[in-house]
Amino acid sequence: MTQTDVHDGIYARLATKSSQPINSSSASTLLTSIESAEMLAASMSEQLLHDVIGRLQLDELITIRVGPPNGENITVKVQQSLLEAVSEWFSRALYEERWLEGQTSTASFPQDDPSIWSFFIHWIFHRTLPSSLQDWRTIARCWIFGDRYFVPSFQNYCMARILLLLKTRDGSAPIAEDLPATKTLILNIPPHCALMRLLGEEVALAVFEGHLAMHDLTCFDGPDEFWTRFLKAQSKIEETSERAVTRAQRVGYYSVAARLREYMVAY
Repeated sequence: MTQTDVHDGIYARLATKSSQPINSSSASTLLTSIESAEMLAASMSEQLLHDVIGRLQLDELITIRVGPPNGENITVKVQQSLLEAVSEWFSRALYEERWLEGQTSTASFPQDDPSIWSFFIHWIFHRTLPSSLQDWRTIARCWIFGDRYFVPSFQNYCMARILLLLKTRDGSAPIAEDLPATKTLILNIPPHCALMRLLGEEVALAVFEGHLAMHDLTCFDGPDEFWTRFLKAQSKIEETSERAVTRAQRVGYYSVAARLREYMVAY
């Protein structure tokens, strides 16, 4: 094992220790991490120890302000390395400092929804969304956030949660509830993406299963891409053998897992 391997291994362990929600004690957290570095590197050269501590000190906190200044907004602090690790967009933006305000390491997103950012920050630290979040449309908005800022691992996690929540249960179909809210969501989805494909398929399945009638769909007078996806899924359903008993098979997938793989974002 080279000194570089040891160096990187120690930093990885410290990064894991410090991956806790940012709060007012962040300075003491950093100090604790540096003290841990001193103990772990006791047998290492003074130069290597200096390099490790230097990397920790360079891992600065980025202040993020979300929402309109005079409206509902939040301010959070996140380690720069965590943002860079999950998103190429943030990595490039931080490198170029193109949205940092002056020398304060502050970035503002006045047009974004503070609640979606809160879920994203929660996911960064816990790699999950709160168990209390059961609204599939909100999670779909998280997926759209991931698409906007190139966070594919966040998108894939959200997609798996959406598929689970859209399962027909107790004789009802979640996709058939509150159609105006679904239309608003569709209008904000990038046209040629996995999420639009999923919603087109789910609406087609809801029609086939009797949860929606064709006249209910008049509210979806939005993007042509939604109708393209809907009609394609409807055609597959009509061509599928009655022995295809699962919803995934009816829209052309061997299994739920195979369907999920089709929706995954490559990275």
